[in-house]
Amino acid sequence: SVSEKRYKLDLVIPDNQNEYGQSIAFSPDGKIIAVSGTGNDFTIKLWSVVTGQQIGIFRGHSNLVSAINFLPDGKTLVTAGY
Repeated sequence: SVSEKRYKLDLVIPDNQNEYGQSIAFSPDGKIIAVSGTGNDFTIKLWSVVTGQQIGIFRGHSNLVSAINFLPDGKTLVTAGY
């Protein structure tokens, strides 16, 4: 028999259209979600799907982060911006 876990994730999107995140990505194991910054926030934030807590933040882009993705190893996050 195959054991399966399901998680419920509520994404809260602000009413202000300028505040939408540009991109999201789930880690291969489904335990982490990466969300690119909103508005003038050029960061990528990592969130635990299990706890709902922010667990990390990456800085370094000088403009919007338009794409993010985890590599299959689950330890590497690639980003692109403009």
